[in-house]
Amino acid sequence: WLAEANPKVVSWPWENHPWERDFVRAASSLGVKTLGYQHTVVGRHMFNQGADANLDGLDSIPRQIALNGPAFKDDLKARGIPEDIITIAGSFRVGGSKLPDYAPDGPVFVALSNNPVFAGQMINALRPLAAADHLMLIKDHPLSPFPVTESPYFSHTRLPLSELPALRALVYCTGTSGLEGILAGIPTLRFIPEGGIALDILPAGMQVDASSAAALAGCLQRLSKPPRQNAGTLFPPPETDTWKTLLDLT
Repeated sequence: WLAEANPKVVSWPWENHPWERDFVRAASSLGVKTLGYQHTVVGRHMFNQGADANLDGLDSIPRQIALNGPAFKDDLKARGIPEDIITIAGSFRVGGSKLPDYAPDGPVFVALSNNPVFAGQMINALRPLAAADHLMLIKDHPLSPFPVTESPYFSHTRLPLSELPALRALVYCTGTSGLEGILAGIPTLRFIPEGGIALDILPAGMQVDASSAAALAGCLQRLSKPPRQNAGTLFPPPETDTWKTLLDLT
């Protein structure tokens, strides 16, 4: 395709998967500029997103990497990505108006993992904790539907974050819901499953308490409210001029 289309530049949601490394090598051999747009978050467990994960180092890293915000810049630099190929280009990913509010008497929002084994463990651990004064609101991952059997004080929802009621806490395992809970100033807890690794995707300096199933009840009682972060600072809106420059459209 590269040989036939002969593009000046190619851009795609970059995660540094094996096919992307091969794509960069092929593009470079034809003189095609590569621009990878940071698609997923780059927490401390995302070992694949760095030059140190590639057998040929920077040779299979895009010539330029556009970040959706500054939050993960240091993580990428620590994985061997030179600062001079990193540009903060903005994102529509998170906005202050899209985040839920905090309320000490609200429900506990449970964002199930996309891993069905982890999701089942979360439900089994949290269902016994549901009570009239401790409502549980469960949402399965939109790309990994999981059967949730409702019971008293244990409800299933498919509402987006922007339409949720005010929450007293947020429990997550994998994915970006924990990051969004922190940005919203909601007490946030990371569930640690058994039999596998739940990737920690939070940037340095934004870690939260973590708990196994056995310690969950006590941890939920001790959660403190984090200071609300400025979502617009961590994930600024896209800069059109920056994108034009990166794509050589100016």
